[in-house]
Amino acid sequence: MSRKKHIEIAEEFGEIFANSMFKDFKDNPDFRGLKFSWQTFPNLVAKLARVYLPSSVTWWDKKKQKVKDELEQTAYKTALKKTEKLVKKMLEDFNKEDHGFHD
Repeated sequence: MSRKKHIEIAEEFGEIFANSMFKDFKDNPDFRGLKFSWQTFPNLVAKLARVYLPSSVTWWDKKKQKVKDELEQTAYKTALKKTEKLVKKMLEDFNKEDHGFHD
């Protein structure tokens, strides 16, 4: 498989992973602890995406460590960007809703 194809797979993985994590945390308040913050959530998801990127994508030997690092960074950046968009939209939608907090 070519380097370009591996990059595409890493990007796709980052996008799917971000969507899945966002949905899980949004739908399950029990996943969010006392120190949870939607502002820090995108960075958490991005770090996990880098760690969980399938090993089939990050083939590894000492000569290809640079490529492995690049693929992990691609998954990280993609997941971060996607999660930031999802959180921003969720917060904007929340602010548009009438929550009955009127004077």
